[in-house]
Amino acid sequence: MKRLSYAGVRKSQKGSSLIEVMIAIFVISVGMLGVAGLQLKTMANNQSQLSRSTVVIYGYIMLENLRVASKSDLTSGAYNFDGCQSTLSGTEPATLTSWLTSVKSDPALGDNACGAVTCSADSDSFLCKVTVSWQDVLTSDTGVLEKVVTEARL
Repeated sequence: MKRLSYAGVRKSQKGSSLIEVMIAIFVISVGMLGVAGLQLKTMANNQSQLSRSTVVIYGYIMLENLRVASKSDLTSGAYNFDGCQSTLSGTEPATLTSWLTSVKSDPALGDNACGAVTCSADSDSFLCKVTVSWQDVLTSDTGVLEKVVTEARL
């Protein structure tokens, strides 16, 4: 019978040591944390872009309402209203009231969303500005409202 001797252990090792496995797990963990952080940043950017797209759509909706409004309403300033500075009095046109309510209640824009409309007569047309302000997801900690102004000559 032959005796086993550990004195002559082979120089080429098979398998991996515990230290190598721990280092591999650490490297993979750091990589996975990086991917998770990237995913969170991507989701915040997607939410921000949804808000911006929604604001642009609301601006165009109001401009379309102004296009079909009567010239007497535009001349009298019935649509001139700053929903960020004052509240509705009940004498505003229904389309303006409905639009402001939609802007303020849209969950994509947050609790501080508001809108403003100004139209001024200019020779044979009207210059109308629609402003929508909201709290962006990316800047919510600063307290600054983002603002998009859309202008059109009607």
